[in-house]
Amino acid sequence: MRALFDRVTATRMSLTACVLVAAMLSACGGGTTDQGTDTSTTQSTGGTAPTPNTPTPAPTTPSTPTPAPPPPTGSISLSWSAPATNSDGSPISDLAGYRVYYGTACGFYTDNVTITNPSTLSATISHLPADTYYVIVRAFNSVNAESQASVEVSKTIR
Repeated sequence: MRALFDRVTATRMSLTACVLVAAMLSACGGGTTDQGTDTSTTQSTGGTAPTPNTPTPAPTTPSTPTPAPPPPTGSISLSWSAPATNSDGSPISDLAGYRVYYGTACGFYTDNVTITNPSTLSATISHLPADTYYVIVRAFNSVNAESQASVEVSKTIR
């Protein structure tokens, strides 16, 4: 009796395993990766062949993928103090504004913003893509002569 019970249990386990494998294969398309299979010629297991007049379903148009979001952008806000003297120590008499230089390599500035109001002591540079930026400020006078550069600062935009 015990031998019969063990054989029936083993048979049920094998049948259960086959059903699980079949369910997994049908869930992932039968285990094939061929996207070009013509389903109208697939043989039926029900014993009847498809009739020639059976309408073929119209192909569906794949939905348009959602475009990727724009890359993140950020900004750099900075402020500074107005210089009081020229490099020779004389008082500044013709300060015309500031230039904020910035770039993505230390000591190499590819862009700048000019501020023509000498009483403006801050700036914000916006819409910068993710990267590390290095920034300096230079004052300039009425004949466009620039001062020495400020201390370089950096900011990473993620």
